[in-house]
Amino acid sequence: MSLTFLSPYLLIGLSAGLVPIIIHLLYHRRAKPVLFSTLILLKESQQRVSAKLRLKELLLLLLRIIIFVMVATALARPLMRFSSTSWGTTTRNVVLVVDTSYSMDYGDPSPLQRSIEAGNLLLDSLKRGDTITLYSSKGREHSPPTGDFEAVREALRDLKLFYGSKTFLPPLLKRAEEELSSFNPATREVYILTDLQKLSWEGGPARLLSTKEGWQEDENIQSTIILGDMGYMDVSNTSIEEVRIKPKGEKIRFSVRTRNYSKEGKRLLLSLYREEEKLTQREVFLQPYSLNVVELEHLYPPGEHTGRIVLEDDPLKEDNIWYYRIEASSLPVLVLNGSPSPLPYMDETFYLIAALNPYHRRDFYIQVEELRELKGVELSSYSVIIFANVDMETVGEEEIEKLKDFLKSGGSLIIFAGDNVYPPVYNRLLYEEDKILPGEVLFVSNEEYREQPFHLSSIDYRRPLFEIFSSPEYGDLKKVNFYGCILLKEDPTSKVLASFSNGYPALLEKEFLNGSVYLFTSTCDTDWTDFPLHTTYLPFLHRLLGVVRGGEEKNYFVNDSLKFLLPKEFSHDSNYQIINPSGVTEEVKPIAGLISYPSTEVPGLYTLLKDGVKVCSFAVNAPRQESELERISQEDLKEKFKERDFFMFYSPSQILNTYRRAKGGVPLRMPLLLVALLALITEAILYNRSVLTPKQKEGIFLEERQRSASA
Repeated sequence: MSLTFLSPYLLIGLSAGLVPIIIHLLYHRRAKPVLFSTLILLKESQQRVSAKLRLKELLLLLLRIIIFVMVATALARPLMRFSSTSWGTTTRNVVLVVDTSYSMDYGDPSPLQRSIEAGNLLLDSLKRGDTITLYSSKGREHSPPTGDFEAVREALRDLKLFYGSKTFLPPLLKRAEEELSSFNPATREVYILTDLQKLSWEGGPARLLSTKEGWQEDENIQSTIILGDMGYMDVSNTSIEEVRIKPKGEKIRFSVRTRNYSKEGKRLLLSLYREEEKLTQREVFLQPYSLNVVELEHLYPPGEHTGRIVLEDDPLKEDNIWYYRIEASSLPVLVLNGSPSPLPYMDETFYLIAALNPYHRRDFYIQVEELRELKGVELSSYSVIIFANVDMETVGEEEIEKLKDFLKSGGSLIIFAGDNVYPPVYNRLLYEEDKILPGEVLFVSNEEYREQPFHLSSIDYRRPLFEIFSSPEYGDLKKVNFYGCILLKEDPTSKVLASFSNGYPALLEKEFLNGSVYLFTSTCDTDWTDFPLHTTYLPFLHRLLGVVRGGEEKNYFVNDSLKFLLPKEFSHDSNYQIINPSGVTEEVKPIAGLISYPSTEVPGLYTLLKDGVKVCSFAVNAPRQESELERISQEDLKEKFKERDFFMFYSPSQILNTYRRAKGGVPLRMPLLLVALLALITEAILYNRSVLTPKQKEGIFLEERQRSASA
């Protein structure tokens, strides 16, 4: 065991111990001419003054010496170390881990700004021969390990927020210890600067750091861990969790899902922007710990539009903005009628067209064209094709090839069943070779359930298609009666979106090439169901078309790959570029007619150019997991580190004092001050109780002297 002092203060403290002795002697001099007279009196009176009083005088002197020495020594900030040889070297090998997840941008100054300040103070304390490695949520930010402190300082200054969906700290800490494994254990230091967000500590093993194989378990073997809490204790946050965009021609509806993570209600402004123009603004009140849906609508002229929706005046900016890209246009739909009739109510597509565009309005966002055959039809002018009880024998293989080209270009096909579905023909043309259908048709059943109809079941109301039916105002899908359907053996690549109560699949989805195929195993008229007579029929078809065409714009998030299928009229040997939100232009090359761009590192608007001319835009948003700012508790934090000791500090200025405490040992400043305070109280009590005053003692001295003279 050893002690470390700041030597100038220690010399002052030892010197100060002589002060009470000098004061004690001078204080008792009083009226006598010289100090020796007092000493003679003391000698002459020692038979009269009891041993108890003399002992108390000595105790008072000792207590005064202790008070001066303890106070002066405490100023030297002594540290007690239990293994003086372990920290004998002066070299330091440091790994600095900075949490750069976007929750670190909360408030002003933000935790990231505080972390950069603490990191600069740490760099100031390093000297020649020391090394440092910088890590952030993205991984290593600088070449390991280095003594070029200015380069690290510059890298620290240039740290950017990380918008990925996972920013777990445990893997970074494991890499940090691996980085230091080749150095003397006594020289290793790992600094972690974070806001202590609970999410950042999830996903890792309970014991974060482990010893190298073959090492002995000793407190001096493992790295010194110093944890800086750069966050705020009382945090509250609101966010735009998701925006669902529903184009209806030129009118665009935005369903904005806002969440309040705090225990207090928040009154905020929700603003809709197109480019930099504010289109509309609405005040919203968010209840504590609530999820709210706010509807915004606006008319957009035909064409592509980009913009953002902003939740104003919230301390965490990154989750208050939702970027969007929309295409304001009509939806061209081709309906192939497989069973026409001169009687409207008997026609296969009567209810279908009545639901999609009942008055054949030119200004409606769904434009329907009905045909009875595909021969000579240019399918590329449509976004969606609907087969309504179509006899595939009348279609032919040539039209099937055109249909495959339509799907390859990103189109969508919806098939409604009926009496004209002949399983062998459907399987031969649509399944056996290319597997366009979501499954193999086994048989048609349309009679056995006439007396006992079946119903829809196994509906996932979380899907965009069925979400609105979770509200009673849109009706109950499970009240629809079905009397017939076709049975399929589902393809492994298909999805069953809804089933019937008899166990048969009702609605299936399958991706084919770049398009999508949906199969509804019952009819779109009243032959096998009373669905067209229910209020749920119209919203179901509109939701189905919205999902099929991608009417709700695809939400891209940071780290997603942007994909764009080049139309046939585009030149595949042209020069294509992507401009990211920072304004940096990068070259991209199409592969098999598909342009893919994986480097979406920041949220914002990305623009695709062809020979310098804009083709389209993509909106990329930050994942919302970081919006939950709940902090990890001290108990959970200790559980993460298990038996490992770690030291904590709470402001940038404390980082160096924490380092001294961690490397030096136990600080003795407060214990020394407590000893000095105890000695001061004891001295006061002892002095006021039974110690003779100088005047009383002088009287005793004179009395003793007179007796000696008379004798």
